[in-house]
Amino acid sequence: MFQFIHRKHFLKMVLSLIGRRVLMFLQRM
Repeated sequence: MFQFIHRKHFLKMVLSLIGRRVLMFLQRM
């Protein structure tokens, strides 16, 4: 159970980082 929560939190962090990069890339365009 703890591993599942940790994995979900890790995925959320990765998605947020990717989303931030995508937003920066879109702003450049």
